[in-house]
Amino acid sequence: MDVIALDLREAVEERGYRVDVALEADSSFGSGATRSALLRDMVLDAIGSAASQVSLSFNPVNGSGRELIGERHRYRVRKAHRDASESFVVTVSTESSLGVVEEESLFPLESWVFGWVPGDDGLIADVFVAEIYGIEPGSPGRLLLGRPLLLGGGSPFGGGFTPSDEGLDLDVDDEDMGDARDDLGA
Repeated sequence: MDVIALDLREAVEERGYRVDVALEADSSFGSGATRSALLRDMVLDAIGSAASQVSLSFNPVNGSGRELIGERHRYRVRKAHRDASESFVVTVSTESSLGVVEEESLFPLESWVFGWVPGDDGLIADVFVAEIYGIEPGSPGRLLLGRPLLLGGGSPFGGGFTPSDEGLDLDVDDEDMGDARDDLGA
């Protein structure tokens, strides 16, 4: 999934200027809806291209929806945003097929969301996956998500691995500490 997220970010960084070129072609294209639709099409194209590289199916769902399908997971591709508490929000209709519980099968596919958040700069701010637990009713409704896993360079923990150097002599030579024996040669 990281490969798809990285390819998505790269594609929007490289080709995102084309959205601005298209919007400048005619003054009637000035609405936010036009920009959003063009960016969404670019996102879906990039995800579709990257999915084939990592052996995932990229299929249409209910009209314009798309999903990535692997061996054990189904990832619905959805635009998201962050709320005031910085949590990811994916809005859906309460009639969305994402709330439908699948029939029991020997190898059921888990339902997840592959979310992307557009940034104010026209690029992709965040890409994440999270398990879908259900739909919170409302107008619009929103997906009830498990813990999101940031993709493409993000970390859910706010930092990378930091080793403990307690009790280790890192970059310290015995000569520096005055413990070297002179008769060992050098």
